[in-house]
Amino acid sequence: MLFFWSALAALTGIFLALAFKKNGRKGLCQGMLLVVFAAILIGVDQAVKLWARTILQPLGSMPFIPHVLQLRYVLNTGAAFSILEGQQLLLALFTGLVLAGLGGYLILNPPKKRLEYAAWVLILAGGVGNLIDRVARGAVVDLFDTLFMEFAVFNVADICITVGFGLLLLFYLLQELGGRAKNAPQGAGDDEASALQPGRDVSADPLNEIGPMPSHDAGCAVDGPLPAAPSGREAQQAETPQNDETA
Repeated sequence: MLFFWSALAALTGIFLALAFKKNGRKGLCQGMLLVVFAAILIGVDQAVKLWARTILQPLGSMPFIPHVLQLRYVLNTGAAFSILEGQQLLLALFTGLVLAGLGGYLILNPPKKRLEYAAWVLILAGGVGNLIDRVARGAVVDLFDTLFMEFAVFNVADICITVGFGLLLLFYLLQELGGRAKNAPQGAGDDEASALQPGRDVSADPLNEIGPMPSHDAGCAVDGPLPAAPSGREAQQAETPQNDETA
């Protein structure tokens, strides 16, 4: 077990040094943050398993959520949910190599999206949590047993792995839907909707140009400028001959 912890610490230090060399202080801080988050989840998993070994094991089982979930002490010699049961050496070597590669990749290339980041941290922490049990005791401690359906007994690390893969699937699904929405062609309906948007200059649209209004009475049409109205003196001079003729 001492060799396991020494190898884990050495690999973590090497990956953090490479992250610092690649991305400077920012890369080192991001790598250390990922290690801290994973360590917290691993600590929770190991604390629950320690409680199961000391308190739950002598009792065998105890109720937790009536008709839904009970706590039952089980040693799993396989992988998550009792897969490949009995293959201890193969599982330990394979899991160790996969987790070392995954941890190194995440430290050197931390995901930028929060959802993807959380998913990979959960998967990494769950894998390391079960690997510690497998190396230290040759079996993984499971304790959550469902009562409403037939299902494998699981632990906190299994929950982390399952939730992590679920979040990862959700992330890639949202990425796919977002890519399709960006690449979708815009139809004529979009143009009509944009025409109704406030602040748009409708004068730039040739269909909205307003020409001269035609006269309703064609006979009243006048070519050229209208004559100016006569002044007061001109009007009196025009009336004077008419008065003389009348006299």
